[in-house]
Amino acid sequence: MSSKPRAGKGKDEFEPVSPQHNMQGRAEIIRSTMAELDRIDDTIKELQAAKSTLKNTCIKGSLGMKVTDFNIARRFYKLETDDRDMLQDCLRETFAALNLGEQSNFLDALSGEGV
Repeated sequence: MSSKPRAGKGKDEFEPVSPQHNMQGRAEIIRSTMAELDRIDDTIKELQAAKSTLKNTCIKGSLGMKVTDFNIARRFYKLETDDRDMLQDCLRETFAALNLGEQSNFLDALSGEGV
């Protein structure tokens, strides 16, 4: 149940608004909101399918890359420079601590240090 300010009272004092108050108008808002959300959900599903098709066709099909590997590179790409640098440093340290050696060279390539 929602509330509205009580006449002659401070802004923090409310009285309940009855759900029957303007019931038809409220019902119409609910129905139209539900319909609009359904349309948005359908659009999202269509866009997600298009995104998946694009990745599978171009990245996996044409390039032979794993889509998950491409997604990691995409996440790197979208980071701000400072965040990207911090993440690279964190990965380098983690790889070194785990004795993964040469596997961290992709990070050097990302930061322009050459491989």
